[in-house]
Amino acid sequence: VAKEAADIVILDDNFSSIVKSVLWGRCVYMNIRKFLVFQLSVNAVALVSAFVGAIAGGVPPLNVLQLLWVNMIMDTLAALALATEEPYPELLDEPPHGRHEVLITNTMWWLVLTSGCYHLFWMLGCLYALPVFIPSRYATEEKDEFYQDLGKCTTTLDEKGINGTLIPQLCNVLGFCGFPRGKEFRNDQRCSLYPIWTNPTNVPTYAAVPDEADMALCFPGNPRGCELYEAWKDAEEAMDKEYDRDLLKSYKPALSILFNIFIVTQVANAFCSRRINLDIDFFRGVTHSPVFLSIMTLITALQVIIVQTPVSYVFKVQPLNGPEWGVTFAIAIGFFAYNVCVRMLARAYLHCMGGRSMLAVFRGKRVEEVTGSMKLRGDAPGLGSMRGYGSGRGSGRFSTGAPAHAGSMQRAGSAKGSGKVVPFDPSTVSPRPPSGQPSGRPGSGARGGPGAGSMNGHGGPPVRSASPTAWN
Repeated sequence: VAKEAADIVILDDNFSSIVKSVLWGRCVYMNIRKFLVFQLSVNAVALVSAFVGAIAGGVPPLNVLQLLWVNMIMDTLAALALATEEPYPELLDEPPHGRHEVLITNTMWWLVLTSGCYHLFWMLGCLYALPVFIPSRYATEEKDEFYQDLGKCTTTLDEKGINGTLIPQLCNVLGFCGFPRGKEFRNDQRCSLYPIWTNPTNVPTYAAVPDEADMALCFPGNPRGCELYEAWKDAEEAMDKEYDRDLLKSYKPALSILFNIFIVTQVANAFCSRRINLDIDFFRGVTHSPVFLSIMTLITALQVIIVQTPVSYVFKVQPLNGPEWGVTFAIAIGFFAYNVCVRMLARAYLHCMGGRSMLAVFRGKRVEEVTGSMKLRGDAPGLGSMRGYGSGRGSGRFSTGAPAHAGSMQRAGSAKGSGKVVPFDPSTVSPRPPSGQPSGRPGSGARGGPGAGSMNGHGGPPVRSASPTAWN
């Protein structure tokens, strides 16, 4: 009956099994949170960068195949790497996680937000700043320059089967008359329509080229929907498509280093996600996680293969040179320094909060209530008292010197340094006092209770230890 009603059944009759079960349970819970921090930061950066690139420049930062590779890192490799992290003793210093505690805490949201800002800064910098500040390698083609290149326009329209007799005039209209480019040249000699619309013989009432394309292209006296206007619509569509292709080609150097920075910094992000409680020792215990190290090495090696080998053609990137790889790794290393600053800033903020506890600010109201009630009862915060059973730290430890006996769970003393295991000695057990008389232990009352007799709390023979400091 007890086994069926119990939450934890100790199969090896060893109290340390409770500690191990709690430790592994907390490890699984913490690993889930680590993965959520990593995945949310990657998803947020990919979503925001794609949105900004689509509405601001018309160039998506990551293409479909690159997003597939990012998705493999997020959902498969990172999940496997972070889920296989082994437990570490500091997990027992954490307060208990109640059923009402949120899965994603304020600390986690803070880390997701700050990590996302770092990634977005460099991604948008590659997308918009590199073409401006380093045009020798990352210059992109401007739309006005493309449409005003008469040679490229003639070749494009000829390949699309546009009427050859109209191509010279169509290229002039597309680039210099404001339909769609070169509006500033509409009313000067660069636009071939200007002499027609400013000739008083042809148009007595007009002195400028009209703003409407159908009216401007259909010369005076011709009905709207003329041959030149219909050919212009086909020519504009063909030029727009060709410009989109040329724009992606001109962005290829910048997009290549953007893609490389994004993937390599996500490797650094995975290391930082191993500590989500404002800790700054990101590499502590990493040597005990061979799966994590293997997966991070695999991701880095595959990224090098994707960028530097002919596979780059499939991913639509170009090989990077030495300085570009150096900048990539410098930005990834800078992510560690950035995280240290962010977490130290959060610690300083919590210190300035004064009366409010760290848990109240970063882990939620429910955790503060649980911890506060435990402090009022005099309990240790969480299972920290179980952390180093026999290690001499804390209070409230239990000795396991005798099997299945009241003395087998003697409480160790609360004096500092008295946490060692105390062997059970039957000779130290005093006989049960007569009914109605207080027990022999000083300070105990006639009424039985926890600590006044046996461990069941119903009164009984007090258990004395051979060590005078074994009493709490």
